[in-house]
Amino acid sequence: MNLRLLRWLAGLLLTLVLVTAGWVAAGPWYVTAQIRDGIVHGDEVLLARHVDFPALRADLKQQLHAMLAGRAAARQDERMAQVVAGIAALLVDGMVERYVTPDGLAALSSGGEGRRPFANARHDWEAHDRHVLYVPAGNDDEVGFVLARRGLHWQLVAIRLPVPA
Repeated sequence: MNLRLLRWLAGLLLTLVLVTAGWVAAGPWYVTAQIRDGIVHGDEVLLARHVDFPALRADLKQQLHAMLAGRAAARQDERMAQVVAGIAALLVDGMVERYVTPDGLAALSSGGEGRRPFANARHDWEAHDRHVLYVPAGNDDEVGFVLARRGLHWQLVAIRLPVPA
């Protein structure tokens, strides 16, 4: 091979690497815009492409069960606390299945009535493959929307609820 062809191939390879890195780095902002558009326009197909609803539901159930377990442990009557925790766990599972939908996502991501989804979001990189959008939820609380990179694609995989005091 001649030197000219090697330089051309090296330039092409460098360009491909830079374009790919740029795409991956810009991915969270692109996916956030896509999720916002899906919410605003009620496009469930678009949301399904960018939101892993089964993972989101599982994550929220785990968080809510942990919150309930913490509150139940703080009660004096251990037997009654176990009964209440069991009933609450059943209610949580049903509630999460019913409300972790495009409409529920719209309510959480807007941070309040009349606001656009993710309008006041603060972006934070946790790792090269994990990005979190923090949306104000009132009283200095924030809801965290966790985006995870899967290959070259980003998806919403978890929501971090504020921890009650």
